Amino acid sequence: MRITITLLLAIILGTAMGSAIAAWTAFRYPEHETVTQEAIADAVAGKPYPAVEVGETEYDFGSMDSNATDSHEFIFRNVGDAPLTLEAGKTTCKCTLSDIGDGTILPGESGAVTVEWSGKSLVGSYAQVATILTNDPKKRTVDLRVHGTMTAKTRMVPETLVFSSVAAGRTVQADVRLYGYRDEPLELTGYEVDDPEHVEVSITPMTSDEVEGEEYATCGWRVGVTIKPGLPPGPFQRKIRIKTTVDGMRELFIPVDGTVNSEISVFGSGWSSKSGVLRFGTLGKDKASRRLLLRVGGAQPENVQFEVAEVYPEYVKVRLQEKTSPPGSRVAVTPIEIEIPEGSPPGNFRDPRRYGHVRLKVSNATVSELDIKLEFLIEG
Repeated sequence: MRITITLLLAIILGTAMGSAIAAWTAFRYPEHETVTQEAIADAVAGKPYPAVEVGETEYDFGSMDSNATDSHEFIFRNVGDAPLTLEAGKTTCKCTLSDIGDGTILPGESGAVTVEWSGKSLVGSYAQVATILTNDPKKRTVDLRVHGTMTAKTRMVPETLVFSSVAAGRTVQADVRLYGYRDEPLELTGYEVDDPEHVEVSITPMTSDEVEGEEYATCGWRVGVTIKPGLPPGPFQRKIRIKTTVDGMRELFIPVDGTVNSEISVFGSGWSSKSGVLRFGTLGKDKASRRLLLRVGGAQPENVQFEVAEVYPEYVKVRLQEKTSPPGSRVAVTPIEIEIPEGSPPGNFRDPRRYGHVRLKVSNATVSELDIKLEFLIEG
């Protein structure tokens, strides 16, 4: 008989086996406290009972690439006289069950418990514990331990470069550290940026002291990323492609995310400030319109002017309305109406790669333009 319990282990970088096991020793189950000899005698007196026997409870998988996934089978035998049941207990990791059936091993039979782990792009030694609960009155829990070392060709820290708040009109800079872990040197042979007008890149080798600070690393590079003035207000996403000499990893991608803040903010139904998208949804042949408010703060908000510079698709209508300033406030508000006219041709503008948009020129502000993305689908 074969029973498979798969335990998916989320590996933690640098977790020493000794400390993990020590921590696990203190991790108890109230419903499975140590069973006294008297309780065992009461449970088995004159009755058949299951008895679990495990050939091994610890596995050293050695060294593996941190981007890979591996697994190992632990064999459970029922050497008792009654059916043995198994179930996954609490672990030092996330776990799920698969192909478990009723989780029962009959007397004299065996079942396999499979422990599966993945490095999640981490590097270093670690140990993890997965606990199996049983109905054996003499052995309520079985701890399965896996340990070893994760290696990698390269690792990028951080994996995504985030500029959480960029003041409009300002220049900001941050670094990404790129480490190599193999004997062959990691060489960076070039790079490409999808927005060279606003994103600048510099690449310099790390010093030996900097490399020594990363365990197991043999070399390293510092990729400097500068966000230059000119991006419109709101969220932005850019991508940097780094070319390398590493076999199987000739290109590495650095995602760059952030938000440009300015004295201009947008409000209205259907508007997402997080993505900078105005959503219309699915439309038929009828007219659809949205009204947004362009709110301007700062020192002289009344002097900031908006002008429609570009509209896509061309049939979208845009109307800027008269600016107002609420009594007692230091802001100016300009309503803008964006309309998809009745009878507009079918089209799908739900793909972020081909959103519609309204681009506004802005004068007397820290930004020169404001881009409103349009998401909609016109059915045929």
